Order: sequence, then structure tokens, then C-alpha cells
Amino acid sequence: MEFVADYSPEILVLPVGTNDLYEDVSVESIEEQISDIVYEAISNIKVAKVIVCQVLHRCEPTIWTRFPVDLHWFNARVDKLNSSLKRTPKSRFPNKAFLWRMKGFWSPETKNKNFASDGCHLSDDGQFKLLSNIWAAIIAAHRQSLK
Repeated sequence: MEFVADYSPEILVLPVGTNDLYEDVSVESIEEQISDIVYEAISNIKVAKVIVCQVLHRCEPTIWTRFPVDLHWFNARVDKLNSSLKRTPKSRFPNKAFLWRMKGFWSPETKNKNFASDGCHLSDDGQFKLLSNIWAAIIAAHRQSLK
């Protein structure tokens, strides 16, 4: 957060990763940690708007991976976290915190295109799609069209 404070942004976009979902940590605990970051940004750093990016599923890897995961279990945790993030930041920080629905990552076709062969990381196309989503979120925030 020191890095964020150094720049005093009007808008903060949080792309949320999935490493913590691997661990034996409750989804509620992860959601609370994200809410703490949002609180810190809004209350202490005085960021006007915080946009939390929807957490992405994992895909079936096409290569051997060092840390295999039960996709059904893992993606169910992602869905539960996203559901919590849809409600909690908005209710705790009205008109200041928002969940951005990540576009272009959910259909089987786009998953094949946007994820690397490990099923976890983004491909070059996926990184571009992520950047496009972040830009769209920033533009929506400037236009006051976030809900």
C-alpha cells in the first residue's frame, strides 16, 4: 500500500490472484483480506474509487504442472469468492468500491485462447485481455458508470 500511497491515485484497480485459494484458507477469510485492502485504500490513502477485478477460474492444463488442482473444487471456490466480492465491497463502501466483471475469460473458447498451457497463468492474448479489462474499468470509473 506504500506504493499506492506514493502515487495518490484517484482510482485503484485490484486484479486479484488465486494463490490463496490453493491453501487451507476459507473463502471468507480471503474476502475479508481483500476488503481490508479496499478499506485501507479508501480510508487511509483517500482513493476515490477502488475496482476489484473478478477472480478468474483455472482451466484444464495441457501440460504437466508442478501443482495440480482439482478444478471443480478450485473453481467453486472462485465462484464463491466472486459472489462475496459482488456484495461486500459495495455494501461496505457505497459508491467507492466496485467489482469489475472480467470479460472474455469465461467461455470454453476464450479460456483456450486466454490461458497458458498450465491452465493457471494467462497467455499473451489473455494478458492483453486483462489489460483491456483494466482500461475499460478505469474508463467506466471516469464516466461514473460503475454500478
